Amino acid sequence: MRQKRSYGRILLVSTLVGNLEVALAVVVALLYVQTQPPPDERPDYAAVAAAVFSAWPLVAVIAFLLTVVFVLPAVALADLLGGREAPWWVVPPMAAALLAPPVLGFAAYNDAQTRPTLIFWASATVSLSVGALIARPRHPGLLRRVALWGTAVVAGTGLLGALGLTAGLLPAYEPPAIGPKTMPGSWVDHTGGTLVFTSDGRVTASGVGRQPRIQQEVGDPGSGEFYRLRKASGGS
Repeated sequence: MRQKRSYGRILLVSTLVGNLEVALAVVVALLYVQTQPPPDERPDYAAVAAAVFSAWPLVAVIAFLLTVVFVLPAVALADLLGGREAPWWVVPPMAAALLAPPVLGFAAYNDAQTRPTLIFWASATVSLSVGALIARPRHPGLLRRVALWGTAVVAGTGLLGALGLTAGLLPAYEPPAIGPKTMPGSWVDHTGGTLVFTSDGRVTASGVGRQPRIQQEVGDPGSGEFYRLRKASGGS
């Protein structure tokens, strides 16, 4: 005989899946940051890590509430409409239908644009459906399996991403090289001032300070250490 469906186990497994999805998203975001230009001020990674860990109980509570409000009803509706042996594809439409009223109502109340609203609706449907589909099978030891495999996926993604950055398979950010071939064109600073370099060595300045400077970052990337060169008064 097949084991009866345990909605308590679905609650635990789906909540765990929600936490693992957030952890995977954090890992992917950290890898993506490595491919982008660094911010003006070097972030305090220790403070960022502490903030993430301190906020994790809130993540767990949100995952639990989303499971109670959307995942469990989606599984129950799928069982009601298609029976306990209903195919897996019955669950996502149930999740989408349950998400529609709050998502579309919030979007209408805040006059949100249609495209971002539909993208969010689809993303939320996929995320909740994954939790429901993983938690739905009636297998003993499912919670332990999900914990082990989910942790392996998150850790493996981080490890492969780090190896990809080290080996150059992922396009890690590198500051642009400045030279004769890259200088010609328009350069804009944060105040709107422009420098236009031509291939024959001429420079036209517009909206820059009374004392133009050239600077080069030194030391570790993001260290905030610079060499600054200032044009000599009366020089050519």
